[in-house]
Amino acid sequence: VPMRDDIDREMSDRARRRYGVFSVEEVHRAGGDRWLIGRRVRSGRWERLSSRVLGIPGSPETLRRNLTAAQLHDPVALVSHTAAAALHGFILVPRPRPEVTSDYAGKQRSPVAAVHVSIDLTDDDVVEVDGLRVTSIARTAADLLTVRSRPRVERIVDDLLSGGRLTLDELAATHDRYARGGRPTTVAMREIIAERGPGWVAPGSVLEAEALGLIRAAGLPEPDRQYQLPGWGEGPALADLAWPEPRVIVELDGRRWHARDAAHQIDRERDNAVVLAGWSPFRFTAAHVRDRPGYVTTTLRRALARAAA
Repeated sequence: VPMRDDIDREMSDRARRRYGVFSVEEVHRAGGDRWLIGRRVRSGRWERLSSRVLGIPGSPETLRRNLTAAQLHDPVALVSHTAAAALHGFILVPRPRPEVTSDYAGKQRSPVAAVHVSIDLTDDDVVEVDGLRVTSIARTAADLLTVRSRPRVERIVDDLLSGGRLTLDELAATHDRYARGGRPTTVAMREIIAERGPGWVAPGSVLEAEALGLIRAAGLPEPDRQYQLPGWGEGPALADLAWPEPRVIVELDGRRWHARDAAHQIDRERDNAVVLAGWSPFRFTAAHVRDRPGYVTTTLRRALARAAA
C-alpha cells in the first residue's frame, strides 16, 4: 500500500511539470482515495479546481494552467479558438481566454475554461503544442470567426498565408469538413477563401491590411498591392498600395519598421523617384490608420479625384 507521503511527492512532481495541476484519477492510480483528497483539500495542501482536477494552492493562474486543467477534466477536449490562437502565436489575439472544444459525448462543464461543442473534429484538426492537444492552425483560423470579427480574422488569415504558416488549400479543406448550410460564419469563410484565389496578393503587413479595410469601408477603388515602385532604379522595390490609372502611390510607415534615420532617408529617396516618374506619393503612419481613419480616407478620395480630373 503506498504511503501517503509517496502520494504527496508523486502529485507534487506531476504538478511541477504541469503548471501546478493534477487529476483526481492520478491520485487514485497512485493509491489515494476520496478520503485522502478531502483531507488534503481541507488542510490547504491541495485545492479542488473541478470535480476531476486538483491543484497546488498558490500556483500562478496562467492560460496554460487553466488549459491543462480543462484537458484533465475532459480528456477529449482540444484547446481551441482564442486559446489555440495564442498557443500558435497568431497576431491580433491580445486577450485570449481559456477555451476548449469537445464532442457531445465528451462535453463536460468546466469551471476553468469555456467549452465549445463540435461533432466534426478529425485527426487532421489536432496538433500538439507544449504538451497540450490543440486545434490545428487551419481549424483555429476557421473557428475564430465564431468569436472574433471578420476583419480581424481576415488580417489573421492574411498574416498566416503571407508567412507560409497556412495555405489556402489547407484552409479550404478544413472549412469543407465542418461547413454547414448557410450559417453566417460558414458563408463568411467561403467568401474569405474565394477572395484569396488566383492572383491574390497578401498584404505586406498588419498595417497594410488595416489600411485596406479602411479603403474598402469607404467605398474607394481597390488598389493594387505590393506594386513595383515607379521610377526606382536602385534594385527591386515595392510600394504598399497603388492606383496605376490615376498614378497614386501609398506607403505605410509602421513604427516598428520606420524608426531609424537611414530608413527615413531611403523613404525620401523613394518619394522623389515616384514624383519624377509622374506619380503622386502619399505616406500614412500607423497612428493615421488607427487613430485618424477619416483623414486617411478623405486624403485618398481627394487624391484619386484630383488625379482623375
